[in-house]
Amino acid sequence: MEAGVGGLNPEDMEVLGEKAFPEGHVDLLIKEAVRKGISRKVVLEVKAGAATRKNIEQIRYYMQVLGEECVGGVLIARSFSPRLRDVIGELEHLNSVSNSQTLQARSVKS
Repeated sequence: MEAGVGGLNPEDMEVLGEKAFPEGHVDLLIKEAVRKGISRKVVLEVKAGAATRKNIEQIRYYMQVLGEECVGGVLIARSFSPRLRDVIGELEHLNSVSNSQTLQARSVKS
């Protein structure tokens, strides 16, 4: 069985949906279904257009607010510039997925 973001087993997770924060709301918050100590969470932010530096700052803010409970974040957008991919690659616990990669992954699994 393959580990997901933050080393978590995807089968042990549940989707909570939107979560409000003091400044905005995260699109999807995913957490461990059965808590083992702290409730480890993954932040998922979805953008319809191309990713921007502001989107990266936004998801990093959500991850910071969650503190040690947050084991990772995923930014999904239509596309990422090479520079933004480099920035994301340098950040700990943050992943990026373009919509085309998501569609390809679904096609392979079907």
